[in-house]
Amino acid sequence: MEGSESEKIKIVKVFDLKDSEYFNKAVNFLQEQAGFSQENAANRSKEMLFLVLDENDIVIGSCSGYPIYVEELMGTFIYYRSFISPKNRHEGISIKLFKEVREYFNSNRIYGPVELKGIYIIFENEILNNINDYITKNGLILIGFTKEKKQIRVSYFNNSKFDKK
Repeated sequence: MEGSESEKIKIVKVFDLKDSEYFNKAVNFLQEQAGFSQENAANRSKEMLFLVLDENDIVIGSCSGYPIYVEELMGTFIYYRSFISPKNRHEGISIKLFKEVREYFNSNRIYGPVELKGIYIIFENEILNNINDYITKNGLILIGFTKEKKQIRVSYFNNSKFDKK
């Protein structure tokens, strides 16, 4: 996958790989770039889905997630979180990463013991909470707000149906 004209990136699926190199790269990235403690970085890395690597195989972005059942939507979704290094946020990498995750899970909905209906996101970043263009262009539907007034968005996979429980 290509970033800007001067930068090549690749997005690597890591959630089913037991390769400690990727795990260690993810932990180091979250500690150095996101300011996570060793323990928090290790815990988040256990939930890692994809890493974004630059042309030198250095991690410049990541996303993690885990299945959650959303009662109001009557289905299980992947709870999605991403982080892009500050110096790479202008490259549109977060959009490419989201699209890669959506494309992958749209074709591979079984995650662990459950079938996923879509992607569930709470926008932690204040910038994303104020920009609608990113949201509408990428098929994210506003379904509500948290108590802290952060947007809750969902992207359904093709032909998803709710569970009748």
